[in-house]
Parts: sequence; structure tokens; C-alpha cells
Amino acid sequence: MFFERHGLDSTNLFQIKNFRLERYPVHFHLAYEFIWVEEGMLTMNIDGKQQHFMAGEAAIIFANQLHDLHLTKESKEHFLLFSPELINDFHKEYKGQIPITNKLIFDQKPALDMLDNIYEKKRFLYDLCARIVDQMDFQPAVQVDRTTVIYDVLLYVEENYQKNINLQSLAKELKYDYTYLSKLFGKLMGMTFTEYLNHYRISNTLFFLDNSQYSISDIVFKCGYNNFRTFNRNFKQIVGMSPTQYMKK
Repeated sequence: MFFERHGLDSTNLFQIKNFRLERYPVHFHLAYEFIWVEEGMLTMNIDGKQQHFMAGEAAIIFANQLHDLHLTKESKEHFLLFSPELINDFHKEYKGQIPITNKLIFDQKPALDMLDNIYEKKRFLYDLCARIVDQMDFQPAVQVDRTTVIYDVLLYVEENYQKNINLQSLAKELKYDYTYLSKLFGKLMGMTFTEYLNHYRISNTLFFLDNSQYSISDIVFKCGYNNFRTFNRNFKQIVGMSPTQYMKK
């Protein structure tokens, strides 16, 4: 799942992902994320700074870095989420720091699906760490007040998206001024709270469609929708096709 516990479900997380949408709104993980571009170009806003990644380049996202994804139909990327515990020595040394830029030259296709055991996975990850240290400069990770607010909101959505929530109820629950929160969210996220919530729910829907035996009706209600009309409208708007068309692909 794209937002699954912000990417950290176990201490041995090593999760290869394939994403289907062209845009994923701002989010963060407690895990590290490695994205290798095989074809085309990937555009990301990472901690508010836009960066472009071309074929043969990789993005490395540290834990808690706010970022979004803009993919194109012509591009091809490979995604990997992995827990800090798998690179414990590196994580301890660089905890509290982030890259000044997140670009990594990685001109050979990583054979992620060929890493069959924990030792091969760790060998790949520590080679990745060596490349990071050789190629990147670092700076202290500074979390400003408004970023803390966004973290609180994203975490609240993750924990409550299956319920009937809106920004007003969220603001009341988290004790933020609604008007302030609405303006801040729109400015930092580039979309309204409702738009973000719909993207979040549909992203989870795609995960269940691809990776579970749940019926479509079970998935709809599991992802926070209480009627099919709203679900179908949001699904088509975000994915570009109906749920039926998607399942036939």
C-alpha cells in the first residue's frame, strides 16, 4: 500500500512497489525510499523543492521527508521502500540529517526482484549507502512548525481514512484553527483536504484490487466510501478509467 503506515510495517521491510497513478500527493514514510528511473523523467517536490530525475538516475528519500510524485505515461520507474533497521549503521550515523539534493547517479538497472534473502538485500542496501555517502552532501533536518502541522494531518488521515472525516472534524480533534489549517494545507499540499483524502482512499483501493481477494464492495467500504456513486466518480477522476476497466487490465 502506498501510504501503509508511512512505509514502515516491520523492522525488515524491503518492499518493491509498482505505482499506477500519474500523481501521488505529498506524503512521508518512516522508511527510506529508493526510486530508480529506467525511462523518461520523474518529477518530485521534496521538502518543498522541485527536483527532476532522468533515466539512469535515482531518488533517495530519507525518513520523514515530505515528498510527492509526478509520473508520465512514457516513464518507467522502480520503487523500493526499506526500513532503517536494515541499514542500522548508516541510519545511526546519518539520523537527523537529510541530503541537500536527493539525486543519485545509478546507471545500472538494480535487480531488486532477484534479491532472494536478507543477506543479498542488505548487500544491495549497503552498496546503496556507499553510493549515497560518495555522491551526496548532507544538512541537518529541521522541522518547522507548519511542517509539524502537516505531519499531524497526514497521520490523522492514515489512521482515520476509513471513517467519515473532513477537515473541520480533523481541526477540532487536533485542536487547530480550521481557517488556518485549510489555508496552510492548500498552500503546502497543492490541493484541498478533500482532494487529498480522495487520492489517499483511491491509492488504498488500488492496493486492495491488486493484492487481495476482497470483493469490490468490501474494498469500497474498507477504504472509507459509503456509496458506489461517489467511489466510481472519484476512481475515474483519479485513475482515468472506471474500476471495471481497471480490473480487466
